Amino acid sequence: MSNLLNAQQTLPIIDSRETDWTRILWVAVLERAVHDAFFQNDFREAKISLAWLDRNNKDFRLVCEFAGKDPDYIIRKLYVKIQARKKFFKNIHGGTNFWEAQKQFEKDMKWNRNLPKRV
Repeated sequence: MSNLLNAQQTLPIIDSRETDWTRILWVAVLERAVHDAFFQNDFREAKISLAWLDRNNKDFRLVCEFAGKDPDYIIRKLYVKIQARKKFFKNIHGGTNFWEAQKQFEKDMKWNRNLPKRV
């Protein structure tokens, strides 16, 4: 699964010229939440992270504010991926064989034009 969101598909969250270490810390919190939502093997933790990535979540919006990022932009860019992960969990919960659900998830997670390329 590590190749599902490769370096060219990830959100360009950190600016290499950033010198505000507090902001960098909060950006790291956002990056960890995204990582956990899509790559966490512990389904419970993945579901918690996925639920946290919601534009209506006050904590998510606050962390985005601290990180200097627009929460609507982040959700908009991750929307397709979030829906694919939710579909994966729904399939598993509905009784779909794990490997079939995983295969569909990987297909759904392929690169799409809605994700920006990292330069």
